[in-house]
Amino acid sequence: MCRVFYWGSTVDELKKYNCHKQVHAKPMSRGDYNKLRGWTIPANENPSDPGYLVVYNKGTEDEYLSWSPAHIFEAGYTEHLHDGKAVWKRPLPISLW
Repeated sequence: MCRVFYWGSTVDELKKYNCHKQVHAKPMSRGDYNKLRGWTIPANENPSDPGYLVVYNKGTEDEYLSWSPAHIFEAGYTEHLHDGKAVWKRPLPISLW
């Protein structure tokens, strides 16, 4: 098993959670997201990676931005349409470790 450390914890120590929230998002490359945040992209990251700018809690005092790789976002979210019909996509198989 891959033993990646997150701020002093190993992956083995992380709990698993299911997501049930609505977010606002739009397609954005990793490089454009880093420009938006005013960050320099690390040398080991590809600025052309496709992904999504994700806004959580839009319009509230708890609003915050994040970026998600396209395949991760598309496997976890479906578009919410105003007429009540969602476009369902078959989730992609994902293996993080």
